[in-house]
Amino acid sequence: MVVAESVTGRVLQKDAVIGRFSLDYNATRLFPPRVDVTAYCGGAKVKELKNLAPGSEPEVDLGKLEH
Repeated sequence: MVVAESVTGRVLQKDAVIGRFSLDYNATRLFPPRVDVTAYCGGAKVKELKNLAPGSEPEVDLGKLEH
């Protein structure tokens, strides 16, 4: 799973995850950047959510990811 700034593509967090997981995105700036959340399986992109505003959604569900 990769979380990157939408505009710059700068990776903010990258983690290998299995099963259910949660991610806390700590926005330290007054106007935190929008982010893209991408899930990979075996190196292939399987799901991507683009341009999410931190704090706008209490929970983001990637759904069931098949590999």
